[in-house]
Amino acid sequence: MPSLRLPRAARGAPTPQEFNSAMEQLERADQANLKTGTTPALPALVLTAADGSAWTVTVSATGVLSTVPAR
Repeated sequence: MPSLRLPRAARGAPTPQEFNSAMEQLERADQANLKTGTTPALPALVLTAADGSAWTVTVSATGVLSTVPAR
C-alpha cells in the first residue's frame, strides 16, 4: 500500500479536490487498521522464535491451538 501523503500548506490551502482526496485516503487507511475493542478474525498468526524460526499458530473450531513451521 503506498504511503499516505497529505497536501502541504507551503503553497497555500489545498483545493477542495485535494482535501477530499486526502480525507478519502485517510478513511481507507483507517478501515484497514485493526481497532481497539474489536476482535480480529485472522486465519493464522505467524510468530518468530528467539532463534529466528517462524511458526504459524492456528486455532480449531474447538479452541485447540496448533503450530507448524511457517512457509
